[in-house]
Amino acid sequence: MSSLICSEVHTFTHQLEEEGEGGTRLARFMFSSPPGLGREWTTLNFGPSELEFSGMRRSRSIPVDVGEDSGGEDIEVPRFTSLDCRGLGDDMVEYDSDGDMDLPRKGAGKDKELVLEHMLATELGEVGLQVWRGSLVLADYLLEHHQQFSGKNLLEVGSGTALASIVASICGANVLATDIEEKGILELMEKNIKRNKTLLNGEINVRPLNFKSELNKRDDLSNIEIVLAGDVIYDDDITEDFIKFIVNLHNKVTCDTLKFVVALEKRYVFTVADLDTVAPAHDFFIHQLEQFNVNNKTHKITTNYIHLDFPQYFCYERSKDMVMLEIICELKE
Repeated sequence: MSSLICSEVHTFTHQLEEEGEGGTRLARFMFSSPPGLGREWTTLNFGPSELEFSGMRRSRSIPVDVGEDSGGEDIEVPRFTSLDCRGLGDDMVEYDSDGDMDLPRKGAGKDKELVLEHMLATELGEVGLQVWRGSLVLADYLLEHHQQFSGKNLLEVGSGTALASIVASICGANVLATDIEEKGILELMEKNIKRNKTLLNGEINVRPLNFKSELNKRDDLSNIEIVLAGDVIYDDDITEDFIKFIVNLHNKVTCDTLKFVVALEKRYVFTVADLDTVAPAHDFFIHQLEQFNVNNKTHKITTNYIHLDFPQYFCYERSKDMVMLEIICELKE
């Protein structure tokens, strides 16, 4: 019996014919840009000498609530060339039939593509080499709330293929992308970041990190403000280590309140003990969070569910079994 594990994401991605190294594959992930992301506008400041009068142009005057056939009159209005397109590139300015500027519309950006190298199937210990749905949900959330992440210092744990880290950089965040230092995962992350470098806005650094890592000697975590975690909850031992990691990281960072954004998928199995179909990894994680404030004497956490009603920018099947949580960690008073 095969012990290989395969992510369902691979069933609806566009696999490229080109193959990577060591049996990896390349896949294209198409996504759209939310309104305002990457749109730069120039502040227009004019001095008196710059308001150069360039003659008259004709424009049709139509009173409010009156249609085109109502006999509106033609009027002459002054035209100032310096007001027409200063600060806008030639490829950004178009004119309508009346000679008025037709400025770029909000949210009119074209679809973009992100190319990732990944494995189609792996052993359990190598699942970081695959693309999982949690990373895509995180990516959608980042894009929808890009203004909240722009300029922030983010840590992603269990980055895997670095999909969410790359999207966080697209949103303008400075990202520390981390995963275990084995199975070639860090090398894969580096290659995917380099492959998509033209999309990046914020800085991305790749470093090894697992939930049992000694953080006292780390000098790259103190400025972290937000932590991303996509599909890292699938084993009870890992969950217990993750709960301890929340506290250890809070003790390391300089901010008083540390926010974790966690995406995970309920994976159901039938158990004889329950005589029912349950999601044991998810249920154990939620139980650990509920008991945290009772068991921990120094820290407290606040857990909020994030509704998955935000737009989907990536092309994939968003499962109803996906769960997103916002976990806030701070010291007890």
